[in-house]
Amino acid sequence: LSATARDLSNVGSGKSTLALAAMKYLSTNGKIRNGSISFKGRDMLRINPTELREVWGKEIALVPQDPFGSLNPSIKIGEQIGEALREHMGMSSVDSGARSIELLADVQIADPDQVVGKYPHQLSGGMQQRILIAMALSTEPSLLILDEPTTALDVTTEAAILDLFRDLSRARKTSALFVTHNLGVVAGISDRVAVLYASELVEDGPTVTLFDQPLHPYTRGLLESVPRLGQRKNTNPLQSIPGQIPTIRGGLNRCVYSDRCPLAIERCRSERPILEIADRSPRHSVRCHRWREIRSREIDPRRARVFSNKSSVDDKGSQPLITIKGISVHYPVRRSVAEILRREPAKFVRAVEGVGLDVGTGRTLGIVGESGSGKSSLARVIVGLVSRTAGTI
Repeated sequence: LSATARDLSNVGSGKSTLALAAMKYLSTNGKIRNGSISFKGRDMLRINPTELREVWGKEIALVPQDPFGSLNPSIKIGEQIGEALREHMGMSSVDSGARSIELLADVQIADPDQVVGKYPHQLSGGMQQRILIAMALSTEPSLLILDEPTTALDVTTEAAILDLFRDLSRARKTSALFVTHNLGVVAGISDRVAVLYASELVEDGPTVTLFDQPLHPYTRGLLESVPRLGQRKNTNPLQSIPGQIPTIRGGLNRCVYSDRCPLAIERCRSERPILEIADRSPRHSVRCHRWREIRSREIDPRRARVFSNKSSVDDKGSQPLITIKGISVHYPVRRSVAEILRREPAKFVRAVEGVGLDVGTGRTLGIVGESGSGKSSLARVIVGLVSRTAGTI
């Protein structure tokens, strides 16, 4: 399959473009130039728009990367989920409403019966992403296309969602095309991995095989760039890949990775490698002139590690740059007319409560917590985008 996007000289590796092309959902500036796409024996490139709309949502579901731009800002959450259930599953309004609440509970949404009545802007980014996942799962599709679906999720919710995907795949025989840059997610959910670089497929194989013995230098570079729990940056700096992804306009008559590859030789800079089968059972393919040398361990694609002599971070010279004491942020909840007549007290959502911290000069403070913990509200109040209920900065 070859897909192009006009007027774009550098569009990344092509992961999202490939996923959207697979379901014939490219934007107006994109076009499938050649290749084929077969879904359940049907030629997706020849299917008419009416049939395509029946396939979308019911047979193929997409979870896009940007939840805020994908949800309709003027329609409540329950109605957005219910619309898909009524359209594709033939449910009544009552049944679709009840099912919407069940789906929100499945994706770890707290108080789902309250969330169905809210608009997207009233929810955090992580909650919006989970709502998109609930919508995709609602019609029990045969194929899920997931474009960075866990980017906006905290690690605990991410683990729960990945478990949900795995259960769905086993129980309903659902297939998934999982687009991500997170190698940890890939290792935990995928049966096979296809590595793209500058629009080309450079390696494709079983997950265990590819992680244990990658045959392409770029795959090895990705694995070496992953931070590992317990390692400090001052003693174990990340092994980044020097340079940047090349422009892909017009294609290249050489290896697309040659400018950044530590193993590049003259042949790599003058001849484009073909995708070769390294193993047939299970199938493992690679696009590299030197993969045989890598597999036999004659050469090592790993870069030399650089370690710092510093054993710990020196805080003696750091002075407090910003000091936060007792910060609280409360958002009022609008009362109904009946609640006002009953003289019920005003209610608030306690986004941040009594937080205090210091940030020193030249230092980085990490703020972590699950979705809805108040991280973004705290950041906004620090820069003055949100008024604080209490506390000093």
